[in-house]
Amino acid sequence: MLKLQQNTINVVSEDEKKRRQIRSKLASDEKEVNKLLAQGAEQFGALRATLYQCGKKLTFMQKVVVDGGYPGGFDRYLRDAHDVIKIPRTSVMRYISNYQTIDRLELGTPLLTAADSAHIDLSAPKSLAILGTQKASDIRKMAPEQFVNLFIRRQHQLEMNYRPQ
Repeated sequence: MLKLQQNTINVVSEDEKKRRQIRSKLASDEKEVNKLLAQGAEQFGALRATLYQCGKKLTFMQKVVVDGGYPGGFDRYLRDAHDVIKIPRTSVMRYISNYQTIDRLELGTPLLTAADSAHIDLSAPKSLAILGTQKASDIRKMAPEQFVNLFIRRQHQLEMNYRPQ
């Protein structure tokens, strides 16, 4: 039997040639952007952890001020300490509120670690809304993977609901 040899000809359109040419010029820049995004994710994770710790510390400070009967209350304390604590009052109150919301859930270290590893900012308004729709007891029973998947699934649902037509 005679085998016919087929010549495969790759026809590349002019548009595709142009795309490939430009992409090859930008290859190193694409890698640099990817590297910067990875670096930013690490820094953002550190920032989230720092803001959470600030909320924890500010919550303690608020308790000491209120329990100690600071003249003028916590607002006056923040004005008096503005030289040292250079955070706007609204941010201070948000950090405290976010910390307390997460702290009330009594999430274990495995869940907090899993959320941090997945770059989930638990104190973000969207995350707090997701947490608010679940029973705290159900959340505490979740495996870390389930906990992360809850956020991924809900985030995906939000994106699908708000996708422009």
